[in-house]
Amino acid sequence: MKPTDHVILFYDDPNDKHQVLFTYLKAGLDHGEADAYISTQETPNQIREAMKQFGVDVDKLEKSGAFLRVMW
Repeated sequence: MKPTDHVILFYDDPNDKHQVLFTYLKAGLDHGEADAYISTQETPNQIREAMKQFGVDVDKLEKSGAFLRVMW
């Protein structure tokens, strides 16, 4: 995908969404790129835990300032 591309994902199971989304986010983070995850269906803690289960080192990213949780 190019920086200006957009994607719409339809899913029945949140695990399917996480598989696609976290693969994409992790690849960007591994290359030092900025990512954004906006969700109205999950709390920040639910997203954080799901990312940890997927294998994203959320604690390390938070400590380095590369991962920021924002709640509205």
